[in-house]
Amino acid sequence: MKYRSALTIHFKPGKSRVAIPLLRDLWNGATIIRRIGKEAALVAMYKDFETLEEMKSSSKGNTKIADQLDPMIIDGSVTQHIWQHKFNEVHHSNVRRVYRTKFNNMFAYEEVEDAIKENMDIAQRNGRKITHWRKLFDSPDVFILSQDFESLDECAEDVLLPEMRKNRMLIMSRISDVQETVWMKVD
Repeated sequence: MKYRSALTIHFKPGKSRVAIPLLRDLWNGATIIRRIGKEAALVAMYKDFETLEEMKSSSKGNTKIADQLDPMIIDGSVTQHIWQHKFNEVHHSNVRRVYRTKFNNMFAYEEVEDAIKENMDIAQRNGRKITHWRKLFDSPDVFILSQDFESLDECAEDVLLPEMRKNRMLIMSRISDVQETVWMKVD
């Protein structure tokens, strides 16, 4: 089991470009991505850890950099996620589509967990790059699925595989809310 710490920051207009070099220094080794679309000032970064202790010790940031970033930020949040499978190269793609799903109740996920795993296996056998996790500390009814692509064109051309439709209908019947966002890796 691996752990991921993620930080999402909404910057004031024009400040995200200035902030990215500071973010790299703040959290050495983190991946930085920005949201595609109307809120281009929304930047996220994440870093993967082997243990919870390693993740907790990384939270002691550089206060000088944090003081420089503070006037540029509108709001931000830190969330912790626990991954439910082994990492592979999929989290190094350039474009990521993220689906944040909220289930009808905390037991609804368990009812469709096998269908989700089956669809992920089908997708991975067909060359799709899919990762999933659930939040570690809160919201047991929230499930996050991300699909990685090499380019925006590849993301736009993506369609649901026919053999995944039956399970998708079952899964969607247990979901109360879905939010989809597309992110691009910052070089």
